[in-house]
Amino acid sequence: MKINRQPASWRDWESVSACVVAGLLLLALASTCLPSSAVPRCPFKVVTGIPCFTCGTFRALCAWRAGDIRLAFRMQPLISLMGLVACFWVLYGISAPLFRVPRVRMKVNMPWVVAAGFGVLVLANWIYLIAAGR
Repeated sequence: MKINRQPASWRDWESVSACVVAGLLLLALASTCLPSSAVPRCPFKVVTGIPCFTCGTFRALCAWRAGDIRLAFRMQPLISLMGLVACFWVLYGISAPLFRVPRVRMKVNMPWVVAAGFGVLVLANWIYLIAAGR
């Protein structure tokens, strides 16, 4: 892994992606205003009887909107963790050019390690959802 510092601007990919992620977060939280009857049932769970790896996301988003972060993590740990990381990403993406702080960029020499780590997180989350009976 190699770390270098570069000047931040509003046109770099971190700032642009932070704005996109902020929009997606707002859209996800706005979707919780829908009545729960408007949210379709999980087709995977209907067919197999076991939850998919994203089951409980709507309930976790409703808990996030209500401010109950602990309940959100119990409902759907992976999506809640990703939401928390996305919030920090938005703060990082917007604050660096705003306060004229250089960006810290890391180059990962083995991207398959990151992909494998994410795969392990998805699998662990799925096992948790099955064990919790979501």
